This record gives sequence, C-alpha cells and structure tokens, in this order.
Amino acid sequence: DTLRHYDPAKVTTLGFSGTTYKYLYARFEPKAPGYIQSLVFTLYGTSDSATAIIHLFGHEAGTSFPQFKQELITPITIHKTVSGKERVTVTLPTPVWVDNNQFFIEIENISANCKLLYDNTNLNPSCSSTSGGNYYFMFMENASGNLYYNTKAFAIDVVMNYPEISSPEYFSQLDSTNMGTSSLSGGSGSWGDYNDDGYEDLLVSGKLFKNNGNGTFTDVSTISGLLNNFSFANLFLDMNNDGNLDIIFLKDTSYLYVNDGAGHFTGQTAHGIPALTGSLCGFSAADINFDKYPDLYVVQMLSGSYPDEISMPNYLLINDGNLGFIDSTVMMNPNHLPDRMTRACAFVDFNNDGNMDIYDANYRLQRNELYRNNGDGTFKNIIDSTNIDPIWQIGSEYPYASHGTGCDWGDYDNDGDMDLLQPNLCHPQNFLGGQSPTTVYRNDGLPYTFTDTRGNSGNYNVGVNGIEYEETHSGGAWGDINNDGLLDFVITTYYGCRYIDVYVQKTDHTFELKTFDFGIQEVVTGEDVSWVDYDNDGQLDLSIAFNANVLYFYKNKFIDYNNNYVEIDLESTTGNHFAIGGRAKVYAGGNIYMQDVTAGRGHFSQKPSRLHFGLGASSSIDSIVVRWPNANHTTEAFTNLQSNKIYKLKEGGEIQIGVNDYNDFSNNITVFPNPFKESVTISYKLNKGENVNVEIFSITGQKIKTLSNNYQSEGTHSLVWNGTDNNNNKLPLGFYFYRISTGEFNHSGKLILAN
Repeated sequence: DTLRHYDPAKVTTLGFSGTTYKYLYARFEPKAPGYIQSLVFTLYGTSDSATAIIHLFGHEAGTSFPQFKQELITPITIHKTVSGKERVTVTLPTPVWVDNNQFFIEIENISANCKLLYDNTNLNPSCSSTSGGNYYFMFMENASGNLYYNTKAFAIDVVMNYPEISSPEYFSQLDSTNMGTSSLSGGSGSWGDYNDDGYEDLLVSGKLFKNNGNGTFTDVSTISGLLNNFSFANLFLDMNNDGNLDIIFLKDTSYLYVNDGAGHFTGQTAHGIPALTGSLCGFSAADINFDKYPDLYVVQMLSGSYPDEISMPNYLLINDGNLGFIDSTVMMNPNHLPDRMTRACAFVDFNNDGNMDIYDANYRLQRNELYRNNGDGTFKNIIDSTNIDPIWQIGSEYPYASHGTGCDWGDYDNDGDMDLLQPNLCHPQNFLGGQSPTTVYRNDGLPYTFTDTRGNSGNYNVGVNGIEYEETHSGGAWGDINNDGLLDFVITTYYGCRYIDVYVQKTDHTFELKTFDFGIQEVVTGEDVSWVDYDNDGQLDLSIAFNANVLYFYKNKFIDYNNNYVEIDLESTTGNHFAIGGRAKVYAGGNIYMQDVTAGRGHFSQKPSRLHFGLGASSSIDSIVVRWPNANHTTEAFTNLQSNKIYKLKEGGEIQIGVNDYNDFSNNITVFPNPFKESVTISYKLNKGENVNVEIFSITGQKIKTLSNNYQSEGTHSLVWNGTDNNNNKLPLGFYFYRISTGEFNHSGKLILAN
C-alpha cells in the first residue's frame, strides 16, 4: 500500500532546495499500524549527481513537528542520477514498524541544482483545534533553527505493509442518545448500583442514569428526587452505612441525597464539606478510622490565571456518622498542608498494612505526595523515600518534579502489592531536562520503594516498559480488557488533535500500544476514564469523560475464548457495607490476582465497587480470600466458586450469585457436535422475544458469516453452520468462534472444524 498526502497529477517543478532551508520535514499519518518498507522521493534539477540525506522519525511526542529527531533508521544518502525530474526509491534495509498515528521524514543537505518537489495544492490540516494547533504535512527549518509550516505536501511516497488495514474494532461506541445521555456538561462520571438490581448505574454531571439491564439507560434524576443537580463533581457513597448508595454533589454548597432503598433520594446540605470551587479536581473515599462510615478526601488545583494563580486547599473529611463530615485535614499535617495544585488523588494501601494511605498527583511541576497512614490517626508524607516522581531541577519557586494529571493503583505484575499508573503532562523541553513522562511505578515491596519501569533505553519515543512518550497525557485507568489475568490500561489526553491510547500488557509485564485494534484511534477525549461491565457479560466496557459535552461509551467486544473471568461484590458487616478499602485475592491456576475496593480516584472518576478479575486460561477457582475493612484486618476464605460468574461474597461466609440472568442465558446454549466435520448445530433458549444476532468469526477475530440477525420469539431456536463463509466457500480446518448477541446479552464460544 502506498501512503502519500500529495496528488501526483499536480506536481510540477515547484520545490525546495537545500539553499533556502537546511531541513525539510514531511509528516505522515498511516492508515493503520504497519511496516515502512521503502520511500520514493520526487526530485528535480539540472544535476545528475545530486545527493541528500534522509532520516526517519517516529511519533515524536504527538506534536505536529519533530521534537527529538529520534532516529528509526541509520540515515541514508539518496542519489539523483539523471537531469530533470527523477523518482528516487530507497528500500529500507529492515522494514520499520510504526504503530502510532504519525511519523516524520527529514531531508537535509540537498545538493545544489536539485530540489524536492511538492504538490502546489493548498491542503487543509488533517486536524485543527484552538488548544492543539494545526497539523499540516510539510515543514521547513532554516539554518537559524526557525521552523515554518506550509499548506502543501512534499512529493514523497511511503510504501507500507499493513498487517491489518481495517481495525477489528474490539470497542463499539454506544449511541449516547439511545443511552439517554446525549446532553451533558462537566466531566465527573461515577458508577454504582444505586437500586441494587445487579446492574451498574451512571451518575454523571449531576444526573442519574438508571441501567435498564438491556443495554440502555434512562435519566431518572427528576423522578428520583435529584433536583439541585449542578455540581463540579458527583459520587456514590453510602454515608449512613445502611446498604444503600447515597449521592453527593460537590460544589460551593455541597449537597447530599440520601437513598431510601426504594429508588428515591431526599436532599439536604452536605454538612461539614467546605465551600468548593471550579478548581475541584478529584475525590476519593475510604473508611480510614474503621467506624463503618466512609470518609472523604477532595483535592483542588488552582484559582486565577498565570502568573497570579493561587493554590487551593485539599480536605480530609471524616464522616461523623450523622450524615455529615468533620474537617480533619490536620491529620495529614499538624500545621497545614503545603500549597500545591493537586489534579488527581486516590486512597490506596500501598504497604499492605490494611490502612488506607493517600496519594496526590500534583500539577505545575510540584512533586506528588504519598501520605502513609500511621494507624494512629495521623499521616506522614513519605514520597521522598519512594523514588516516585523524582525532582529533576531546582526551580525558582520550588524543586521541579512533574505535571501529575491522573493516577490509578493496581497490582499489574500480580506480585501482591499495589503499583502506580502515573499519567503526566510532559512538555518536550522538560522531558529533555529530566521530567518524567507517563510511566508505571512498580512497587518493589518491603521497604516499599518503587521502580520507574520506563527505564533509560536511550529511546525518547518509547520506554523500556513499551509506553510511548505523549506530551499531553491526562487520566488513565487499569483494567483487564482481554481477561488474560494481566492488567492493561487506557490513557486520555489533553488538547485537541491528541488522542486516547490503549495499552495491552504482555507476559513480560511490558506494554504494547493497541489503540487501532480496539477501534478508538484518533478519538479526542476528556480528562479521565472508568472501566465498568455495564451489561454483566464479563468484559470491561469503557466510559470516558466528556468532549463537547458528550459521554463517550464503548462496549468491549474483544473475543478470546481461552480466557475466563470472575466478578465479585463484597458486603461487609464488621466494616462499611460496600467494603470500601477491602481487598480480594483470587487464587486460580497457580496465580494470585489481587484488587482493592475503591470509591473514587484520579480526576473525577469512580469505578464500581464490583471487582472484575481476568483469569486467563484458568477455568476453575481454588479460593477467594477477602481482607475485610475493619480495625483487625480480618480475612476470610471463600471456596466452591466457578469462573465466568458474578458473585456477592458476604462477610460470614455467605455466597450469592450476583446477577443470574446472564449466567442463565449462557447455560441455555448448546453446541453439538463440537468438534464437527460437516456441520454444527447451535441451540439457545430465549426467555422473551427479541432480536438475535448469531455470527461466526475466525481465530483472528474476522467476521466470516452471519447465521441470524432478526427478531425471534420466546423459546428454543437452533441454527446450523456448515463450515462455509458468507459466499458459501468451504473454510479450512481449524478453530473458529461463534457469538450470540441479544439486546441484553452476548455469549461466545469456540468451534472446531476437523476431519
């Protein structure tokens, strides 16, 4: 496939030589991840022996022109051999893999009497925004280092080899209008099951959307009693520990809505929460004193405009047990907290002592903070001893660290302690000076220091951990999106023309960029993201903060039939009802998977209290051990559990199936014979009439055949597949997959076509 941004028919003899500009740059946007095999340059001039040197650069921080000139190849000298116009082809010694949304070619030292031609058509930028600038295809730099863009495109062809030209689109965007969420403002999204029906509901921008259990949502704000619904941020929190999720709107006069257990809320002023402003940036809740009432931590950034910015205070608020809070920020510092601009926060037990610690991701190059809970009602900032967010320069006002923009904690390497996903905004000049870009800090255990897994590879574009340097990363969240037992992550970006990234973890605990595969490449996003299995099919779906007042919501359709999962809700009696701060360890297949129940993290994000574990190939579970959130940190083991189910584990040993409908649907599917030679029959039972889509896929996820896509009545149905594609071509022997989709459920399974 040939990649070009010019029109060959409109190339004349217009071009640039090396006398006017020392460096010429061409920016390219590949259709998909692929290999660069060769380059073709259209040169012109009287010389028949002219030369030039070409360079190849990668993503270069996502900016519209090269920042580092990080070489992807050894520079190559090209030769013009005839007078006049000539197309010079350069075959790369080794094809070069590019997996991000852009790369660059630089041409320098063009000989006299020779120029690189361009198409004289004025082109619009491929992307343009007030915050992100204009992304043109052609740039020039003179000997003084001055850079100029041009609205033309150089006559350069790039011969690409794309393994896949079309995305498998493992994520499918849901229509926000059908969800009832087409008109939203703000950027605070929280998930929780407020009506205890087993489906996660959405609280966003001061509105409550009930999950109908069929893939749709209904705005129930007014009928539920949520009348005063403007807020800077909103969260679910069981304030009175009665087992019903209440709602808090955080603003100048914060508001509390108390859930009566029947789907109706009664509003009142949230006593004890200080007046908050538009500088509010994050919240997190946990029961830090083990009195069964969850406490709240809120962080703010700044007020005013540079250079007259004022850092706004953070607050630690202790639940008074009477639907109010007591400002107890003094617990974090007997004098006062330092002035700083905090953009994200999280409660986390980083040192495995059962006490909830506090992490702040600070902005404006102010160092992040990790407040260790001493267990006696005090906290101590021990960031200096952790290696997290190191100081890289002594600034005029304070030591410079990073622009922390988000945070999420998870045991990504399954070694039994919490590791930190730290998104950072990192301008190229600061990066070259030593500032940390986005990275994962690996918790090394006792004495609980951390290792920056980015390492020092000498490659500006990609760290040792596989994470590519992007200037404007914002929020990020851990989640096992393919159920292989390894945490992956998604990370958002600031500014227009900057795009979301999806990273899948490999078995060596490095990461691989897979945004294209999931079908959300070049999606401009908001501040942060949340993972939620909204349809209870065992796959994590993605909700993203807002751009242009629209909620981005994606259903996960990734298929790996070798992988399994389990989801659990915890219910505590000796601690807070929803077990916030509790910990679950799943023992399966010789591995131990660990997660904590949280209530708010990062920048305005709250994932459900339900824990989702990918189990990889493990089809059985040995046990789940829960550490309950009480002062004694008591543990309890649960056995006789199966994979691919949703459980509610109650303190005291009671086990309940959390949601029966999906499991019942899956149990009513039979496939016989399997393996098969001539044909296989897929049978399923519907509890009601609805539209059913039955499809066959290859082992690589390519759709091969549609067996059904129509309305079917209640009862049992059978479909036969004879091993052919949609054109009735016989398919080769091997593994295939089927997927049955209804309005509410999706079920997939493996098929074996054999002799």
